[in-house]
Amino acid sequence: MTTTMATALGPERTDTAGRQDGVAGRIARNMLSRSARQVVNGVVGFVLVPLFVRHLGAAAYGIWVLAQSMVQYLNMLELGLTTTLTRHVAAARGTGDYGEANRVLGQLSLILWGLAGLVAAATVGGVFVLPGCLALAPAQVSLFQAAFLMIGTQAAMGLGMKVWDSLIAAEEDYHVLNGVYIVGTVARFGYSVVLLRSGHGLLSLLGAQFAVLGAMWVAVVWFVHRRYPRLRLRPAWYGWSEAKSLLTFSTAVLLGQAGGLLATETDKVIAGAVLGPVAVAVYQVGYRLYSVAVDTLASPINVLLPTAAGMAARGEQDRLRRLLSHCNAVMVGLLGAAYVPLLLYGGAIVHLWVGPRFAASARVLAYLSAGVLVTVHNWPMSAVLWGMSDYWVVVWITVACAVLKVVLSAVLCVRHGVVGIAAGMPLAAVPLQVVYTAYALRRFHIGLWAYAGRAWLGAAAGGFGGWCLVQVLCGRETPDSWAGVCFRLGAFQVGYWACMWLLGFSAATRQHLVAIVLRKGSRPAKAELPAR
Repeated sequence: MTTTMATALGPERTDTAGRQDGVAGRIARNMLSRSARQVVNGVVGFVLVPLFVRHLGAAAYGIWVLAQSMVQYLNMLELGLTTTLTRHVAAARGTGDYGEANRVLGQLSLILWGLAGLVAAATVGGVFVLPGCLALAPAQVSLFQAAFLMIGTQAAMGLGMKVWDSLIAAEEDYHVLNGVYIVGTVARFGYSVVLLRSGHGLLSLLGAQFAVLGAMWVAVVWFVHRRYPRLRLRPAWYGWSEAKSLLTFSTAVLLGQAGGLLATETDKVIAGAVLGPVAVAVYQVGYRLYSVAVDTLASPINVLLPTAAGMAARGEQDRLRRLLSHCNAVMVGLLGAAYVPLLLYGGAIVHLWVGPRFAASARVLAYLSAGVLVTVHNWPMSAVLWGMSDYWVVVWITVACAVLKVVLSAVLCVRHGVVGIAAGMPLAAVPLQVVYTAYALRRFHIGLWAYAGRAWLGAAAGGFGGWCLVQVLCGRETPDSWAGVCFRLGAFQVGYWACMWLLGFSAATRQHLVAIVLRKGSRPAKAELPAR
């Protein structure tokens, strides 16, 4: 829904498959399919987590999460090249230069496949080194080693396959890729339920995952080969002179990914190293609820990158500015609608979901939710800046925030345990987001009110309005059933969106939303942004 704000932003174009559509249609289609993918993933995860905890036990589930988090560090060997491939192929396609697109594809695919081999080698080394760095009981070491080996091998194979994923992304056919992953997620749900109820353990689940991933990769390769005849995958080395510009961009991506990894995965590593696998499971329960809304509503904004790359290549700066402004407004509205209720009712949700043993998970969820609300208004800008190749400020803000968060989390962990780890997120985000917002206002020549002020006024009023409506209808009692939670969440959304619609969206934003919902035209009149 967020990217429907781009309806006034683009002429039609013809892609390599001979199709014609507008910017708004492509962005909306990709955003909605990505959101659908994340909704399916979130629902499946929501159902499976209690099953994992019950059938595997908190310790084994914590070992699984810990092994996955450690493998994420190996993924840094990807060096940001998949994003580089997407961005440069999209930019070359935007100007019709498919010779350049194929040269980039050939050079980066060769490097990526070499790096996949390094990931496999590092996985083998980690099997022997990592157990000594974690708070594992002797009986838990062999399970961690086997899980780490299988997950790391999947990561190495997946890195090699990202060449094809990146081409689909560069062609802005995210809906195809998302469809494949939705099928894979549904298959994961099916085999997980069958294996768990049959008494199988963690390693059986990981083995089944190999089979599903293999089928998905075959489908993606077949689609790329048939759909994009003008893109030729011929791995080749064209020398350092051509690689230099690509590696400059990928270095920035790598640093940004390292910052993101520190911000999202290091918390679990700190919990595993200091507190043990059970604490990792407690953190993961809160993190899982937090990540469902992020993945569903915020992560799809990354589909703006190839669109922004094409606009930047054509010098369409004003359209980029309008795109950013409209996306910010809806992003603040969507994330406020998701995370304010988690702050209010997260404790009841966690209690009903996994039971009273995970009461600390509700406080983890509260701190993580607060961290999202501090940063949400700058997320669309990050995707746009990457597409414009004006990315270093994104990198340094991301890395600085992540480093500060790790330091605060490690310090707070000693005194406050797993809740202290989560508290590092909002504490680190506040000062750096002030700097980031100030940069956005200067870079895009836009006032604070138009950039985020109006949207935040609407979200704040909506949060208060939604809370008041719930108090009137339900009183102050804590809900003790899923029906009670769902009724409160529904009532909150009614009050929230009434205020957000009236106060948080400009007249132009409301016009675009109504036009999309009612399917009346694909290009409402362009609206001017307020002056600084």
